[in-house]
Amino acid sequence: MTLTGGQLLASLLGVIFLSFMTEQQLQDGGWRIPFVIGGLAAIASLLARSRLEETLSHEDSDKEESGSLKELFKNHWKTFLLVVGYTSAGSLSFYVITVYSKTYLTNIGIDSQTVGLIMTGCIFILMVAQPFFGILSDRIGRRNSMLLFSGLMAIAIYPVMAIGMRAFSDSPMMVALLLIFLMMLLSLYTSISGIVKAEMFPPHVRALGVGFSYAVGNAVFGGSAPSVALQFKSAGIENSFFIYVIVMLVICFFYSLQIPREARYLKDDH
Repeated sequence: MTLTGGQLLASLLGVIFLSFMTEQQLQDGGWRIPFVIGGLAAIASLLARSRLEETLSHEDSDKEESGSLKELFKNHWKTFLLVVGYTSAGSLSFYVITVYSKTYLTNIGIDSQTVGLIMTGCIFILMVAQPFFGILSDRIGRRNSMLLFSGLMAIAIYPVMAIGMRAFSDSPMMVALLLIFLMMLLSLYTSISGIVKAEMFPPHVRALGVGFSYAVGNAVFGGSAPSVALQFKSAGIENSFFIYVIVMLVICFFYSLQIPREARYLKDDH
């Protein structure tokens, strides 16, 4: 919810600025204001994180190999690659739906202010949905949630984005409903994206294993999504970008089959 909440605040800022400033004013320097707000929020976040208590037990923290890359790649490299595999598709889908969608909707002819309102409303619904999909995952298991996410998203993303959005580009309500549909499928992943990684690593390398694998998958495939999509558009094959997303989701599906039916770790952690 906090990750999606950050997206919601960013989208809401965009709506507010588009309401009170002209496009010229934004280009002349108004675009700097959200960066200032983000910088102040980052300082507040840093102060909050510096006061968090360490939950790792003394027994685990005192291990010589605790938190070392050597230990991670020597004894847990298969788990690391597995987590990078399904994080890549999850992050890619997240950025496509919550970030690139804004550019995509503008490109198909919807005005910027309407796009901002659509994205803000849809992201709010995405945020509220997270606990409910988390409860669902507790019932059906992380593995099944990941399989449903990757399988259903692979089936839906091309017809919804490449065909549906364009067909209903003159109806903001239909566009919003299509986007919400994709966000509900995405929620099968986002609601458990932290814990499904944490359950794969033992306590003494958990923070490093989760953080490093997330950073690799997110940076290479997630953060690059808007730029890669624009490269496809520049080449005149914009819709082929969604085929690239589908390929990553299919890979994620097969990686998700390797997730244990029951958590390897966390069960006895306190």
